[in-house]
Amino acid sequence: MKLIFNKYWATFLLVKFFWMVFALFIFKNYVQLADLETYLNGSRVDFDNIFYSSTSMTGFIASTLKKYIGFMGANIAFMLISFYGIYLPLNKLNLSRKSLIFCLFLLSLPSFGIWSSIVGKEAVSVFFMGILASYLIDIHSSIRRPQLIELFALYLGLIFKIQYVIPVLLAYFYILIKNKLNLSSLQQLIVLSCLLSFSIYLVWEFSDEINR
Repeated sequence: MKLIFNKYWATFLLVKFFWMVFALFIFKNYVQLADLETYLNGSRVDFDNIFYSSTSMTGFIASTLKKYIGFMGANIAFMLISFYGIYLPLNKLNLSRKSLIFCLFLLSLPSFGIWSSIVGKEAVSVFFMGILASYLIDIHSSIRRPQLIELFALYLGLIFKIQYVIPVLLAYFYILIKNKLNLSSLQQLIVLSCLLSFSIYLVWEFSDEINR
């Protein structure tokens, strides 16, 4: 994949940095930044469950980063993985200049910009969803086996936001079926409708577990 880091991406990265600084030094005076301090202090880390609990995992990573690279360094690290999760799929889409600017503008709005640019599960979610979306883009034209980073992203998705992973997996099966069977437009619509219905059913059926 050709990496393209132009002035638009540079500006977007600066915007994310601005939102991070704004959140840490201004916004936090008016709104509680979720579990930011809890993660950075590592006060909710359960080492017996660290590989299966998103809270413990986030707290362990954040507190470790804070210990070695400081408060700002930890937040910058989370901001950068969020940036990578956005950059990877959008770069693969080869969007026109206007389309790229529009997408980056939407992703620069305050709510998304703030919560995805500081220590927290949101930044991790943007990271793994970006990698999974990038994989779906790749296999849309040519089926290939997932690489290690994509399997890691799937693992994070199952730990952090399983309700996000369900439609990703169903999208994978849809692309696989479409490419393998060379379906007509009507057949594709039928398969897609069935998978969407199944996705809704799974989220509904396991809503209690997802909420917990």
